[in-house]
Amino acid sequence: MQDKILFRAIELFTIYGFKSVSMDRISKEVGCSTKTLYKFYPNKTIIIKKMVEFGIQRDVNFYEELDKKKLSSISKFLELHSTFFRRHTGNLYPGMIDDLKKYH
Repeated sequence: MQDKILFRAIELFTIYGFKSVSMDRISKEVGCSTKTLYKFYPNKTIIIKKMVEFGIQRDVNFYEELDKKKLSSISKFLELHSTFFRRHTGNLYPGMIDDLKKYH
């Protein structure tokens, strides 16, 4: 349940931004009670912190796997560009970075 909450919150934050998504909305989207949500995540800031930690770890894993591949530097760059940068710029809420700086 904890991962389900986190991943749905990430989706919502990515689309709508941090300020627009309430704990109540997250619990409704996940299909759990707010009591259950607060059991795993006492506040929205903790969810955002976990989201950032998850993103950093995912990126580290991507770099490590890419480094293990026996590809030319150009091929690695192209894979980095096509996978990594697309993931970070896809459906990202335009003000997400500004919100992180300002509120968290």
